[in-house]
Formats: sequence, C-alpha cells, structure tokens
Amino acid sequence: SDLKQSVETLKSMHKAHGVIINKAGIGNNEVYDYLKDEGIPLLMEIPFDRDIAYEYAQGKVYAAKNEEFRGQLLTITKNIQKEYGTSHNKR
Repeated sequence: SDLKQSVETLKSMHKAHGVIINKAGIGNNEVYDYLKDEGIPLLMEIPFDRDIAYEYAQGKVYAAKNEEFRGQLLTITKNIQKEYGTSHNKR
C-alpha cells in the first residue's frame, strides 16, 4: 500500500513520522492495525463528511468555512511542529 511504502521510505531516512487518517470510519481496521503493529502514532482522524467532500469538490477549503475544523488543523499543526520540528528546525 502507499502507506506502507511511505513508512518504509521514512524509516530508511531515519525520519520521525505519524499518520493522519482521512475519511476515518470508512472501511475496515486494517490501517489502525498496521499503525498499532508498527508503533506509528495516529496524529489525527478526519471523518468522512459530505460537507467536507462537497467543499473539496467545489475547489474550496473546508477549514475556511468551519471554525471547529480549522481549530483542529491548527492544533495538529502546532503539535507536529513541536514533536517533529519543521523543515527549518530539524530534529
């Protein structure tokens, strides 16, 4: 899978990594089981939501419309920067 290939690439580069699951709640638990088995942190889940899909299909950014979602994205961005650094502040 794309996830497994990405994880292997990051491991080979000795880069810290975590996963954000898009369309969470659809499908089986395969991704969750993989993350648990590999000890990969689950950073955030974005649920399947028709409003998000609609805005995306219209070429719009859902976070610009939904304050709660925007806050969640800002929080996860800050947490990622704190935990993993930025391209300017490599850890």
